[in-house]
Amino acid sequence: MFSAVISLANIHAQRCFDMHTAVVTEFNAVPSSAMESFKACTTKPGERSGAKDIVDYGVNYKKIDDYIKQKEAEFTNVTYKSLAAPEAPSSSQVEGAKQLAETLNSMTDDQKKAFAVKMAQQQMQRRSNEPAIQDDGATTALVGKTMQLSLDVNALMKAFTDRLHAISDSADRALQDLKKPDCNCSPADNTGNVSCACVNQQRQPYLKQRVDCIDKYNKQKINVYNEYLPKVKAICAQIDAGINSLKMGDAVKTPNLKKQLFSAQGGAFAAASQLALSEENIRKTGADVYTEYYNSLHGVYDGNCTGCF
Repeated sequence: MFSAVISLANIHAQRCFDMHTAVVTEFNAVPSSAMESFKACTTKPGERSGAKDIVDYGVNYKKIDDYIKQKEAEFTNVTYKSLAAPEAPSSSQVEGAKQLAETLNSMTDDQKKAFAVKMAQQQMQRRSNEPAIQDDGATTALVGKTMQLSLDVNALMKAFTDRLHAISDSADRALQDLKKPDCNCSPADNTGNVSCACVNQQRQPYLKQRVDCIDKYNKQKINVYNEYLPKVKAICAQIDAGINSLKMGDAVKTPNLKKQLFSAQGGAFAAASQLALSEENIRKTGADVYTEYYNSLHGVYDGNCTGCF
């Protein structure tokens, strides 16, 4: 998964995007069950008569996926440009460099040394006369607060994903532990083949157990999701407000502070995206396991009917 936390050491000062990271959390509409996940899907007739295959996981899934991919591309593009070589010098700068080179070539060694000393003195004088670029205390404090909020929300999401991974691991083990049915269908003819209807009938309770298992663990995921959603949304909203107050970074003078603000926005987007992607996980795992059960309910068995599995 894309991480939008931008490295401050490697990018030039960058203006923040005119976007609201908290909006990502508003796309979310977690389905209540595997059946609801399946109903939201776009389906098509499968290769087997009467079967349904999933084309996509529904409008909400696609909305989240498209938005995240678009913003990921924007962050990636900006970061790439920031890492690129500086812009080529202007024609006047090139011409000035040529004239300087010609002047130096016409000088004696002593004249070159004297010229170098003079240029160094002038440069030091310019630097001493130039006012240091520095933001006022309120701006510096707001950037610092926004950056800390970004770190806070990513720490929050670390705890969230750890809990979700633990639930997913438990779900995988529970699915593996389900007892598959014994096949005791009698051959339908002298070829030794058994009735598809018999095989499907014996297999169907097992498929229902798989759906119930996914529903059980996805319910746990939904509970964790609902616990973290308001917390993440609230922090992202504060980050958005800080960035807006600083006019997307235009109100920040110090390059390093501008970088920090851009990084904070990236961190908030990464956290909000991670939360949204957890909905995709719940929706996808539910729909996938329900599809086979749905087809079984409609008399479609995935196999050649020579056995239960």
